[in-house]
Formats: sequence, C-alpha cells, structure tokens
Amino acid sequence: IILAMGIVLSAELINTAIDNASLSANFIITNKTISFPYTSEPLELYNIMGVKIKSSHEPTMGIDDLKKGTYIVCSGKNTIKITI
Repeated sequence: IILAMGIVLSAELINTAIDNASLSANFIITNKTISFPYTSEPLELYNIMGVKIKSSHEPTMGIDDLKKGTYIVCSGKNTIKITI
C-alpha cells in the first residue's frame, strides 16, 4: 500500500512464526493512524529489531509520532510491516 498524501510509504502483509500470523489482514492506514477495523484485538507496534515501541487497547493506533523507519504492526494473528 502506498499513500500519496500520508506518511506511510509502504505496507505489506508478512507471515511470522509468532502466533501463526495470518497473511489475510484487513487494515486501513492514514497519515495519522493504522487500524484493523474488523477485529477487537489490541494493536502492538515493534521496531525492526523486535522491540515493542507502543501498544493500543483499541484496534486503532496513532502513528503520526513515529520516526522514519520500518515497523511491524500486530493485531491478534494479523501482522503487517510498514515503512515510514
């Protein structure tokens, strides 16, 4: 996913061994948020080294405060990689 007017330059679904992550995720990315609207699972955001950066108890998380880089976003069994 590439957004013309957002900070997210790309996003891709990834498959990890963690919790048998799913390759079919429905997500929405804007220049300020990322959300998995069809789940009630919380979101967790990790840097590329696997360190948890932030989490949300809701299926939506603000991302406008992130520095440029690559991040992993998890919600239940859905996992995506985003590059800002």
